[in-house]
Amino acid sequence: MNLSPSRRPHPGPAPHHVRAAAALVVAGVLAPVAAHADGAFERLTETARAAAAAPYTGPAAGEARDPLPAGLGELKYDGHRDIRCPPEKFLWAGTDLPFRIQFKHLGWLFPDAVKLAEVDDHATEVVPIPFDPGHFTYGKVARETLDPGDLPDDLGYAGFSLHHVALTEGGGSKQAAAAGEFYNEVLSIQGGSYFRAVGTGQHWGASVRAAAIDTAVADITEEFPRWTQLWAQHPEPGAETVTLYGLMEGPSLAGAYRLKVTPGPTLSVDVDAELFLRHGVTKLGLAPITSMFLFGEGHPARFGDYRPEVHDSDGLGIVYADGRQTWRALHNPFGLSVTRYNAENPRGFGLLQRDRDFDSYEDLETEMQLRPSIWVTPKGDWGKGHVELVEFGSKLEATDNIGAFWVPSNEQGFNVAGGHYAYGYTVEFTQDPRPLADDENQDTPLVRFSAVRTAPARAHGDEVGDDGPGSPVRFIVDTAPGHTLPNGTPVLAKAAVGNGRLMAKPFTQYNRFDDAYRVFFDVLPDGPGPLDVSLTLKGEDVDAETGEPVPDPSFNPDAPQQSIGDAAAPRPGIIDGPALSETLKYRWERP
Repeated sequence: MNLSPSRRPHPGPAPHHVRAAAALVVAGVLAPVAAHADGAFERLTETARAAAAAPYTGPAAGEARDPLPAGLGELKYDGHRDIRCPPEKFLWAGTDLPFRIQFKHLGWLFPDAVKLAEVDDHATEVVPIPFDPGHFTYGKVARETLDPGDLPDDLGYAGFSLHHVALTEGGGSKQAAAAGEFYNEVLSIQGGSYFRAVGTGQHWGASVRAAAIDTAVADITEEFPRWTQLWAQHPEPGAETVTLYGLMEGPSLAGAYRLKVTPGPTLSVDVDAELFLRHGVTKLGLAPITSMFLFGEGHPARFGDYRPEVHDSDGLGIVYADGRQTWRALHNPFGLSVTRYNAENPRGFGLLQRDRDFDSYEDLETEMQLRPSIWVTPKGDWGKGHVELVEFGSKLEATDNIGAFWVPSNEQGFNVAGGHYAYGYTVEFTQDPRPLADDENQDTPLVRFSAVRTAPARAHGDEVGDDGPGSPVRFIVDTAPGHTLPNGTPVLAKAAVGNGRLMAKPFTQYNRFDDAYRVFFDVLPDGPGPLDVSLTLKGEDVDAETGEPVPDPSFNPDAPQQSIGDAAAPRPGIIDGPALSETLKYRWERP
């Protein structure tokens, strides 16, 4: 499995790649879909519908693309980097519009041609932007391999970057300043069906893509549909949002996408999508996020690295329809790990970078503490399905080894030949905490977890011994600093284990240095496989008649224990204490 064809080995943007109304086309019957009132999107939707009804002519999953023209296909990193689209060649350069489009050239890691077009401000006319070598400067290194005059007129582009004009002098790049403009690059859409973005003050990190097809399915090659057309709508002067359109095509499906991009400290993209299936797929992933996790505080100095942590995201967050929250700390497995969290009409999910402390990374170049969290909020009802987390082992921070996406159940029957699925969501690129506090449904703010560490479960003073398969493991879990409950609030820790047993009741300790909690518990593995643990902080149970607190039952390590995924056995006449934290999920493998 490969979640991303490549990651850029140099600074700057490059590819890393529903509460929604569902529509169904089966035997020519179309369920109602909300009107778009957008002529360009309607036109693109019909193009996607027609494309899916016709035979696919591109390469199948895993097959090579057609070669690029002579010279262009031989470009390496330095040569491709030597082809630049300067600010004066941007679309809308020299106007009073707040946005610019920077053209991206084919070559190196970007062999797939994309047709570009401009949409008028009324979303009624679509004007193609033919390839023009005059949009670029070709430096000495590029010309060693390539003669721009030999490039065909129908070459196409690799994609584009979106720039937002800064309001104050001093923003943007030196090149832009020389051109009399100040702007910031806020979104890059280039390669496969990927795009990624940054808010103000953020550093490029995790990315999203239009759809994930058969990701992490045994004996099936993952399919990477790609953008074949990208349109940018001419914005109004002073506009805070710009609308982009994309046609995605692959062997199994075609899709029309509308992306309304609003820059700011949190950059948001409002997405509407119409998917048309040529045939059913084994796994359809919607709103997929792609990221990297090499190691965290649980495995410091892994691979001999001086840095304490290396990751673009450190956990998966999920908010269910009833307000329950799950935090799944990421890990870098030895092989492939796939975890599913069943849900119905989720409120949101995302891959988040919670740790914002430079001391956690100690990296002056990558600035991982500034990488954005990516949070998906569905529009409408997504129905039943699951959030899927895919992790695969990696030894390189240049490899995206983490993926998360929504897999809808097929109760509506859309996952068939001729199926049509319409959905929407908002995706945010932010450094602010996500999910946001839910004041309406939560009297007390939920405590959030920040770190998971493990160690051999030894008594104090024991010598280092054999920690081989079957030896007990101690989990040390910290909550976020400054995120404690009011004084006097009883706090109990409830843990459950998969493929192992708790050796004693979890112990919770107040950390006065960070104004946080630390929880310890020891687990005895059932075998050599990975351990799945779950932890929640909760209040005291009370007697249903008297309302008085009920003592936590004594712990018996030989008694049946709650396992991952099992509901706790109810106690007659007892009201369970309220959840005081999100639920931590963690998968551990013995080093």
